[in-house]
Amino acid sequence: MLRGRAFQRFDAAGKTGQTMAKSRAAALHSELTLRKLQAFSVVAHLGNMTEAARQMGVAQPTLSQLVAGLESLVGTPLFLRTGGALVLTDAGEALLRKADAVLSEFDDFTTTMDSLTVDRPVQLRVAGVPSVMRLLLPPAMAELRRAFPGANVDGHEHSPAEIVNLLYQRTAHMGVLGANTVPEMSAGFTQMPIYLDPTVLVSPPDAPDDLPFLHVDLGSAGSQRVAQWFARRFPRARSLMHLRSYETAVRFAEEGLGRCVAPLVSCLDSQRSTGLRVQVIDDLPPRRLVALIPQTHLRIQAYAGLVEALGNAARARIDPVAAALPHLG
Repeated sequence: MLRGRAFQRFDAAGKTGQTMAKSRAAALHSELTLRKLQAFSVVAHLGNMTEAARQMGVAQPTLSQLVAGLESLVGTPLFLRTGGALVLTDAGEALLRKADAVLSEFDDFTTTMDSLTVDRPVQLRVAGVPSVMRLLLPPAMAELRRAFPGANVDGHEHSPAEIVNLLYQRTAHMGVLGANTVPEMSAGFTQMPIYLDPTVLVSPPDAPDDLPFLHVDLGSAGSQRVAQWFARRFPRARSLMHLRSYETAVRFAEEGLGRCVAPLVSCLDSQRSTGLRVQVIDDLPPRRLVALIPQTHLRIQAYAGLVEALGNAARARIDPVAAALPHLG
């Protein structure tokens, strides 16, 4: 008799555990959303709640609630708050890999849907550095639309760091930027070459040797290499200021405020409309202009077509100018 009662208590406990597990699974299914996973992924990759909220276009309290909701579902903290930065916990690291995989699969699903809907216009979400978006993307889109008449572009003009952020949060599906400005990306992205853009020295007319250096600091080894080259070439010059884009540095040079080192495409309009002196630097490597595309979007032929069209536009626009420029050994 005692054995029978003990078995009944054990069986009841087992059923209670099963009920609780089913209840938790139901809660997960109803409360776990792609929006929460996306919020977690963007915050994890940026390490900053304020910047993540800005990139996602939501208020910071809303973003905090999304992340807190996911932490509540998981039952453990996903981030450690250290000063102004957010660092993933071990649980956060493990979940990020799974979250990125889920988001990537969802992108793949929507891409497949688009490919099955033949009458739907192709919408290309592209983020690029300013000179590429202004000078190369328009002729590239004109070429692309001859092969894909319904192709449209949702363009975002940003710095390299912001381009990477847009790719991770899936606001953009193609990023166009210099390869040396790209941090190590996850395996879910493919890098496709577009063009080797000559590195040039941009100087005002009759500039003295001690004219200040306009340093474009992109936080990369390439930026440091340029600063070292400039110090050797112009030892009397001091650094005037640190800037975050080549296009801005070229505008400063137009005003006679200093010299800068930049890829040629970033100063094409200035070189044509002002008296700037532009020289190709032989002992600094050209900028490798590349496209970063999620692997889930490689099957969309229009993206591959746009990469090819950008390369054609770069060769048509830059090569003749580069061939006519003097070289600086």
